[in-house]
Amino acid sequence: MVRSLKTRKPKKFDNPQDALDQVRTIYDEQIAFLRQEFTDYVRGNVLKSRVSGFYPYIRISTQYARRADSRHSYGFAAKPGTYSTTLTRPDIFEGYYVQQLRQIIDNHDIQIEVGVGRVAIPIHFALGTDFHLEGDLSEEQMKDLPDLFDVPDLDIMDDEIANGTHVPDAGEDMPLSLFTAPRVDLSLQRLKHYCGTNEHHFQNFVIFTNYQFYIDEF
Repeated sequence: MVRSLKTRKPKKFDNPQDALDQVRTIYDEQIAFLRQEFTDYVRGNVLKSRVSGFYPYIRISTQYARRADSRHSYGFAAKPGTYSTTLTRPDIFEGYYVQQLRQIIDNHDIQIEVGVGRVAIPIHFALGTDFHLEGDLSEEQMKDLPDLFDVPDLDIMDDEIANGTHVPDAGEDMPLSLFTAPRVDLSLQRLKHYCGTNEHHFQNFVIFTNYQFYIDEF
């Protein structure tokens, strides 16, 4: 049995800021839920079931590959179909998300569906980069943690989409972004780990490294 928030019904938007506001609402609700449950756990509350929070998702469907503006290599669907991805950290990526959503809407004259996804938010990412599990949990609590909260799953934090090797399963949406929400959260954690600096203090050109250029160089 898994305990989680009551799922919000998906909504569709033709305004990019409205779509992003819904993403933020869902994300903030899920994070607040996980943090409160974890705080209670640290204080000794005995959890009777597993607790999960979920990333917001966005989805589009288009019947046409044509686009209104062909000057960019992003912000459009390359072929007809249904595409989706999970999103995280709207506090950092708001400007970027709004820009991308606007281009998708303008290029294809479609709406953006926003809802609660099925990809669980690992508790490590929900707590943020300034929190250290080891400092607040007993040895017994640490041992029980994976049975009670979702933890990072490296099997779903790969680079298959960006590397061009990802093949969607039958009936699965095509990827709308190079990286899913858990993979982005992992990268933000790495910034703090390797540089000792909170992700809010990095300039955009560090956050938005050109991935293909990175691959070519290294």
